[in-house]
Amino acid sequence: MMRKGVRPQRSRQRGRSSFSLPQSLGILTSRRILTSDNLEILRPTLEEALEQFRKLANQKVSSTDCVSFALMHRRRIERAFAFDRHFAYAGLMLWPEN
Repeated sequence: MMRKGVRPQRSRQRGRSSFSLPQSLGILTSRRILTSDNLEILRPTLEEALEQFRKLANQKVSSTDCVSFALMHRRRIERAFAFDRHFAYAGLMLWPEN
């Protein structure tokens, strides 16, 4: 992610963008993570996330929380390492306990 007002420098070869070393390492690392056989990327359906919104409408939960709840319910995860009370509202046990 680039900072506001900072643009990659243009190289003189075929109009390609050249990135700084940290940016290049970040891109390379991201690609390696996304193509790893050791990582499973879970994507909830819109219906799953919206169902969590409906269930918790009076709790003012975030969309990020609802996506997390949908994925956790799908995977039958019962405990969450969290300090956010919304996880308890979604029926998950919190660790550490308050």
